[in-house]
Amino acid sequence: MTELEYLESTFFKVLGDLKEYLDDLTLVGGWLSYVYAKYVWGNLAIKPVTTADIDFGLGTGRNACLSADNF
Repeated sequence: MTELEYLESTFFKVLGDLKEYLDDLTLVGGWLSYVYAKYVWGNLAIKPVTTADIDFGLGTGRNACLSADNF
């Protein structure tokens, strides 16, 4: 398994672990360009830049538990 294959499998494992929160999370950071290039555009023409961490923004999706009313 290459380093990229290992990182990608770890990435999808983390997504699986967070599946009940995915509606409230937005992928940001280094993994965003990789995911778009490979899975949205189908064009992974250059060696991707990935990191060992995964960055998410917290949204206000249908399962959000944070709102101005709670503060």
